[in-house]
Amino acid sequence: YPNPMNPAVAAIDIVDRLKSNGVLKTHRLKSSKRGLQSRASRLLGADRTC
Repeated sequence: YPNPMNPAVAAIDIVDRLKSNGVLKTHRLKSSKRGLQSRASRLLGADRTC
């Protein structure tokens, strides 16, 4: 990444892959730069990356 079509996406990581009955299933962790509302950010102590 970066993705010019969606600049808010910071990263995508593959957490797990499983092949079952010929079907590949992937679990991904996506990080974005879209912030929480300011009130929620103060409560959680979050930075700009979620």
